[in-house]
Amino acid sequence: MSEWMKRLIAKHTVECFNCKKKTEAKKVFTVEMNTDEGLVKLSACPECASDINEALKAVEDIHNGKGL
Repeated sequence: MSEWMKRLIAKHTVECFNCKKKTEAKKVFTVEMNTDEGLVKLSACPECASDINEALKAVEDIHNGKGL
């Protein structure tokens, strides 16, 4: 594949931080988390973003006293 084609594809795709799958930039979710080191921004594909969302909802339920 030519170099300009690789750059064109890379310009419109983003790699998921978790599964390393390349996804169209329009379909990527940005996960922002406050940590001790500061704000962390991660790009996630729709499948990984859904998994993260479910995990964070479970943590929120535990903090609110609802349990699992």
